[in-house]
Amino acid sequence: MIIIVGSGKFGQAISTILRLPHKLVDVEADGTYSEQTKHSIKTAESLILCVPSAYLEQCAEMLKPIVKPKQAILSCTKGLFSGLKTPTEILSEHLSNPTATLNGPNLASEILHKNPTITTLAGERAQYWMKTLDGPNFHCIHEKDATGAQFAAAAKNIIAIGAGLIDGYFAHHACNTMGSFTGLATLDLQALYRHKHKKQLPTLSFVSDLFATSMSEESRNHAYGHSCGTALLQGKPRPLPSGTIEGLRALDLVTDYSRKHKLALPAIDALRDTLEGKHKPDTILTRSLSNQ
Repeated sequence: MIIIVGSGKFGQAISTILRLPHKLVDVEADGTYSEQTKHSIKTAESLILCVPSAYLEQCAEMLKPIVKPKQAILSCTKGLFSGLKTPTEILSEHLSNPTATLNGPNLASEILHKNPTITTLAGERAQYWMKTLDGPNFHCIHEKDATGAQFAAAAKNIIAIGAGLIDGYFAHHACNTMGSFTGLATLDLQALYRHKHKKQLPTLSFVSDLFATSMSEESRNHAYGHSCGTALLQGKPRPLPSGTIEGLRALDLVTDYSRKHKLALPAIDALRDTLEGKHKPDTILTRSLSNQ
């Protein structure tokens, strides 16, 4: 039995493609696991974590006294943490289990509609997870760089916010602007990854996920950027996010890292300044070109 921890939309989507018997579980209203859920987790063959990045550490701490060391864990969480740590790095600080990561593109609504996609999978027991998940409409590709795959999965959310912002501000008539910003921001994030890890960012993990998240109206990050762009066009304040917008946290962490290490990221800085109301989206490209 495979236990899926997190019964939200993505957990439900993953449950539709699993080849082995499985069960969805989640926390109770008080934020704890029921005794039945604890028993399910303890006796499971393996676990799939489908929890938002904001709750990953809490989830790991709750699992720590329950899981057995040999149970394989697959993280579906996308996001960055302090010091640009990835979800599997956070899990390894709390758990000793073999841990892998599923990245993207993985839009839950499209998985539920059985639209064909490929997705990258990296980490420990990767082959086990590939056999477990791979199917006619969901194809897994092994990525050797787990850190890079997770960084790409989180970083593209920053660009998706920018793409949505441009889309909203120019009322769907700015493919040139959107594509240009996406290219320049991609160069920034590739440079940041090389600076921190001394290697290239995995191309497939980044580009395919970036395109899907930046273009889809189902993307929370794109939708939030769109609402910001529309508000700026109408002269209204930036809207507060409703729910988890992973790209905002990633933007803050990337900005903190670049400032600490004096690393120039002109496109990312231009996006941040635009979101903060310091400049209008009309100038996002000219500011993105600075120092490129």
